[in-house]
Amino acid sequence: MNGEGYVWIFAEGIDIEFLLYHPNPNVTKLVEGAGIINVIDEFQYKVNDAFLESWKRKGDAQVSLINEAMLIKNGTPGYFEAEPTFFQTYDPSWGSSFAYDAIMSVGMGVCHSLAKNAQNQGAKNAQNQGEKNAQKQGRRRAQKGAKGAKGGNSDVNPLMEGILASDFHGASGHVDYGDGGPRNVNNRNRFSAVYGIYNIQRSDSKEDQFEAILSDVLPPGTEEKWDSSGWIPKNGGFVFAEGTTTAP
Repeated sequence: MNGEGYVWIFAEGIDIEFLLYHPNPNVTKLVEGAGIINVIDEFQYKVNDAFLESWKRKGDAQVSLINEAMLIKNGTPGYFEAEPTFFQTYDPSWGSSFAYDAIMSVGMGVCHSLAKNAQNQGAKNAQNQGEKNAQKQGRRRAQKGAKGAKGGNSDVNPLMEGILASDFHGASGHVDYGDGGPRNVNNRNRFSAVYGIYNIQRSDSKEDQFEAILSDVLPPGTEEKWDSSGWIPKNGGFVFAEGTTTAP
């Protein structure tokens, strides 16, 4: 299992740096030609990605906001000061688009919950007005007491309901919830994200070292595309331990 004729494919959660620089030669021998499947940002493979283009357009004003938000004092560990060309020099970190969409989902969730509360309050006000016109004061108090005893639907989190109702095209693609599969009922639809395979290959520039190359990408689609027909080769494609692109 540690020689030719095997292909190791790891699911997300595996530390790529751990595999690339592990001191045990048996580990590096094992992972040469292996693949690691990860959810990836669209800007990691897409030409003219809108999120990345917006990132690159940020200028002095955004850099000033970042520096002003730095709570660590200059000269102490952890201090960082962004240069004026920060956004043009550095790319976003892995997962940035998902973090952005998570914040947007919370914001939209608040909007949904407020709108629903306003709608419910309007209906409640209309009902109360009708009761006021039709019933006596004692009858209204009795009904109010009965409603309080029932406790209403206090187990429902309005913000969570609002987040799950979110449906929009974000930085990481189309975002909608409630279709995460039987084990993750309220998760994001797993077929709306982009998946990539990082292939562990020998470095061309550094002797006896390895690199994680994004070799294949699976754009958003349906479950049927998880076979080989849905994957798009990138950067020369997947290279196996034998050094070829043909599976053993």
